[in-house]
Amino acid sequence: MNSASLDILKDPEIYKSITKGLLGIIPIVGSVVDELWNYFDTRLIDRRIKELEKTIYQQHIDFSDFQKKLLGLSTDEHKFYAIRNNLKYMFLSALPETVDVLNKSLIDLVMADNYDMSEHACEIIRQLNSDDIYFLKLVISFQKTGNRDYQLKVMQESQQASESQQGSMEKEEKTSTGYKNRLWVSRNVQFSQNTIFWNDIAQFSGLSKNVIDPGILLNSYCSDKNGNTVDDWAYMIRSITKLQSLGVLVCEIKLTIGTSSLSNIDRFHLTFFGQKILSYLDDSTGEV
Repeated sequence: MNSASLDILKDPEIYKSITKGLLGIIPIVGSVVDELWNYFDTRLIDRRIKELEKTIYQQHIDFSDFQKKLLGLSTDEHKFYAIRNNLKYMFLSALPETVDVLNKSLIDLVMADNYDMSEHACEIIRQLNSDDIYFLKLVISFQKTGNRDYQLKVMQESQQASESQQGSMEKEEKTSTGYKNRLWVSRNVQFSQNTIFWNDIAQFSGLSKNVIDPGILLNSYCSDKNGNTVDDWAYMIRSITKLQSLGVLVCEIKLTIGTSSLSNIDRFHLTFFGQKILSYLDDSTGEV
């Protein structure tokens, strides 16, 4: 890499423009800009501030209301630092793929009168990478247009098993005078559109029907539609397990004879935190 490309531009005119802008004149924003001025490219700071301003307008938020909320943070120390830390991260460290969704969660955090989920959303988004964002957008696309054939099959089988067992129990109630069996039901937790079965989303993503154990994708190559050997789906499985650790998803695994793998996912559920982040992504630009 050419050393010239590593030069940091510290343009006084851009700095003045930032500090006199709609956001820069607000102390909490200006203090972050002053701090970064010493070692960060002013062009990049300017670009990120303009993106934040653009998102505020797109969210149909009155700019004067946004300014008032920021100016009023002097009475809420916790929220002051939560917003300042996220502002600094967005200017300095946020990956381009996460900036839009982080801005939306940050705006929600600023505008919220009471403590809500937006602070947790900011914390989670800061830990995401481009593959995680891609997978979450895949989930959105699946929710809108994906086929849930396997999920429907599981629901029908569960209902039939329950009805059959209920019928047997009612018959036993009429004929048995001694010990009576109790009705048992296999665990089958589903939360409507917020539950996604591996078999369904795997086929939606272009994966073969033969891959019923997603965990093997972390150690095995697959072939794409052109017959090329790829490891693309390993990133998706890593994102799923990572998002579970962040509280975005709750995964349910298949129990097998012998050993059971935590990556052998049967289905996953979008938590309240996951649903919140998807709401920010749903109207973002960029397709899967």
